[in-house]
Amino acid sequence: MNTISRQEIDLSTYKRRGMFEIFSRKLIPFVSTSSNVDITRFRKKVKENNLRFFASICFALTKVVNEIPQFRHRIIDNKLYEYTSIDPGYTVLLPDSEFSFCSTRHSADFPTFYENILKDMEEVLSDKNESNGDNNHQFYITSVPWFSFTSLTHPYDPVNGTIPIIALGKYFEENGVYKIPVGLQIHHGIMDGYHMGLFYENLQKELDLSDWL
Repeated sequence: MNTISRQEIDLSTYKRRGMFEIFSRKLIPFVSTSSNVDITRFRKKVKENNLRFFASICFALTKVVNEIPQFRHRIIDNKLYEYTSIDPGYTVLLPDSEFSFCSTRHSADFPTFYENILKDMEEVLSDKNESNGDNNHQFYITSVPWFSFTSLTHPYDPVNGTIPIIALGKYFEENGVYKIPVGLQIHHGIMDGYHMGLFYENLQKELDLSDWL
């Protein structure tokens, strides 16, 4: 099992110190955006292998965010830390149309991750999780498969305010291409548009390749 570990970043040598200090003082320090991502090849391979779409795309998201160091940065008690790896924390729809929080440990091996996430989701169906403590070792994924969107903003929580939030909407077909809206909300003190663009670029490459399915 992975061990959660983090290391403090020395702000005196931190390249983004100026932006870190400016945006950390903002009343609303986050920025959010949305972009449609091509899932044509990914969707086909998921169906061919009889896999669950959400569990599979969670692996791709987890792989991408862990490969970009800034997505693993967190501000805790006015100090900046970098986690060695971060786990996906997500929501699971319950039979009564309410939802439960859930999380799965990060694994670079798809079969291991897939087995674990299915098990974790099954467990919360009978044991609802509404805890909301220190989740800085996670990034968040929320899914709204009932509608597509062009923008989405999430509640801001100062305790967990530097956790990136990813939203997945209802995918749709356009001129033979399947696309899914992917929303992204980040803390501007540790990331900016470049890192958001890198996330979308790397996610598209990962879904186009899908060699781990």
